[in-house]
Amino acid sequence: MRRLLLIVLIAGCTADEPAVKAPADPVVVYASYADKTYLPARLSRFTKETGAPVIVRHAGREAIVDDLIADEIMPPADLIITRSVRGVARAADEGALRPLPVGTVPDSVPRSLRDADGFWAALAYRVPVIVYDTRITDLEVPAGLDALAEERFRGRLCLSHSANLVNRTVIATLIGRRGAQPAELLVRGWVANLATTGLDDEDDLLRAVATGRCAIGIASSTAFLHATRGDADGALAAVAPAGAGVDVEAAGIGRHARNPDGAAALIAWLLDDEYQRQHSAATLQSPASDTVRDGPAALVSYDRSAIDPDIAKVAWADEQALRLAERARFP
Repeated sequence: MRRLLLIVLIAGCTADEPAVKAPADPVVVYASYADKTYLPARLSRFTKETGAPVIVRHAGREAIVDDLIADEIMPPADLIITRSVRGVARAADEGALRPLPVGTVPDSVPRSLRDADGFWAALAYRVPVIVYDTRITDLEVPAGLDALAEERFRGRLCLSHSANLVNRTVIATLIGRRGAQPAELLVRGWVANLATTGLDDEDDLLRAVATGRCAIGIASSTAFLHATRGDADGALAAVAPAGAGVDVEAAGIGRHARNPDGAAALIAWLLDDEYQRQHSAATLQSPASDTVRDGPAALVSYDRSAIDPDIAKVAWADEQALRLAERARFP
């Protein structure tokens, strides 16, 4: 259960002043980024604009949250950035985060992309998509997730490993929306339609569709956009089905932060339109801000109003999703 923490109210700001200001003390950021050069390069502009140095430490997706919860990281984390909602949701639930100060998250970020209790906010998001081979003339594009279990797709479907975040997001969302038994029946229908197995990650799956090993598959919008960037022949296309869920990259302030004001200022900066636009273009994730709608991520159309108001549900159903996949013999 989350521990009760004091919410810091930012007072005394005029209409022309930002709600949160960065002091000159360093901001220590812990991030679960595989690329250890990306954030330091991006955050150097924050230092130039505010005078506040940023120290970026990297760790694995699970380890970074485990260490934060156990208070075993030195120096303590002012800010934590996780590539999935599972990380910040677990950190908040275990009392490892403090509430974001009032004014940290701009109004341009919808409520559906924030923690309902105010412990974290999304920086970007990605959605599961159905990828298909446009060169198959008799292929009827699936209208949704249920269609992938239909007999007409027998021997034409590809799925990557069930441990991949996109598959866990889809299954957890199905459990939350339909219940475990209906979700499992649908997943078993997908398994019955598999054309091949042994596809470890999304890149393997996208190559399998591109080379004709299968006609359709499930991937994340980000993986699809990376795979088709610069693809002139348009062999692959994607549609974002309703009810497949969403996963977010998110940020929260560490409970033992030495510079919580600097961390809050950095979150506000990360949600500024300029950074949101640059980050979306670089990572091919969709921006959290409603005022930033251009860029490559817009190539995958998605109804933002359909995002569940409590996106942390995929974190709470994650273990159940993994067990369901195992029972259904999801590859």
